[in-house]
Amino acid sequence: MTLETAHYVNMLLGLGVIVLQIFSVVALALLLFKVKESRYLAFIKKNFLEIGFFLSFFAVLSSLFFTKIMHWAPCVYCWWDRVWIFPQAVIFGVAWLKKEKNVFWYSLVLTLLGLINSIGHLY
Repeated sequence: MTLETAHYVNMLLGLGVIVLQIFSVVALALLLFKVKESRYLAFIKKNFLEIGFFLSFFAVLSSLFFTKIMHWAPCVYCWWDRVWIFPQAVIFGVAWLKKEKNVFWYSLVLTLLGLINSIGHLY
């Protein structure tokens, strides 16, 4: 794969992250201002297993893309980020198949550990 292709993949993934951050800020604002009849929050509540699965699955795919296809070696912090995100794809996938709604706390623990690692990575 050429560097030009890598550039476009990076741009596409970066735009995707920005869009997801906008969706997250909207959801947080609706929660903060306690909007009662929000179809947006109702959609998230109804489909959180699918949303969690696809977000974690595409995080795994993009991580593996850069390692296996682009042959970019991840740093130590990136390996630890993978430790926290890879299990979430499995947890949400199994929960989605079994229609098990009690995965929030498992995911939250992994997410917070990944957040701590990411803050250290940025520092």
